[in-house]
Formats: sequence, C-alpha cells, structure tokens
Amino acid sequence: MIDKEKIRLMSKLAIYEKNYGTIDEKINGYYKSDYVYLQNWWARISAAIAGFIIVGMFLLYKIFIEKVDIFDLDYKLYGIRIGIFILILIVFYSFLSSYVYNKRYEESQKRIKNYLEMLKQLDEHKSLEQEEVYKEDYGSNLSNPGDNNSFL
Repeated sequence: MIDKEKIRLMSKLAIYEKNYGTIDEKINGYYKSDYVYLQNWWARISAAIAGFIIVGMFLLYKIFIEKVDIFDLDYKLYGIRIGIFILILIVFYSFLSSYVYNKRYEESQKRIKNYLEMLKQLDEHKSLEQEEVYKEDYGSNLSNPGDNNSFL
C-alpha cells in the first residue's frame, strides 16, 4: 500500500536535492571561517578590478571628453584620490561580502540540518514498515525470531 507520508518526505527530499543539493554540498565542504575568508578574497579582487575600471573610465572621460592635457594633470593628487577610492571600495565590499556569505553559510547549514532530519524520518518510516513485514512473516512471536540456518 502506498503511504502518503512517505511520498511527501521523498518529494521534499527530491525538491531539496534539485534546488539546493549541489550548492549546499559545496558550501558544506568548508568550515564557516574558511568559506567566508575565501569568498571575501574574491569580493576584494573583484572590487579592486571594478575600481580600476571606474578610475580608467574617469581618466578617459577627462582626457577625451573634457580635453584635459595629460601632462598638466596633478598625478600625486589623482594617485591619492584613486588609492583612497579603491581602498574604500574594497573595505565596503569586504564588509558586505562578510555579511552576505555568513548568512549564506548559516542558511545552508539550516537546510542541511532539515534535510538530514527528513532523511531520519524517512529511515524511521522504513524501519516501521520492515517491522510490520517481519510481524507478518513470523507472526506475533517476536521474542525468538529464530535462526533459519541452525539445525538444533
């Protein structure tokens, strides 16, 4: 007979595996601090690259649109401003990525915990089914199930 509760559990497990299974498996492969640290490095590198692209576009705007002579620019002042801009950008994205990836790791752990709990419920459900089959096969005498291989 088909058990509705078993089908619900198996459906929830399949949905989890399809939507979050591989992502959570990758995240769970790290300790929380290692995962956040690694993701922070990628965020910092990306922020630095984006900052340099923005600065390059700003300088190209100055040179080609405003027709500023590149020899008349105050490189020391622009260098300090560019450095401060990129530093602020990196710090901001470091804090932002720390928050985001901490939260993402915690959500992943909650989903994994829920997944393991559903697996445990499914396993208990299978154990109950096996006991029912065992009762049907051997009757109500559960005190001595017997050993079919012994001759004594």
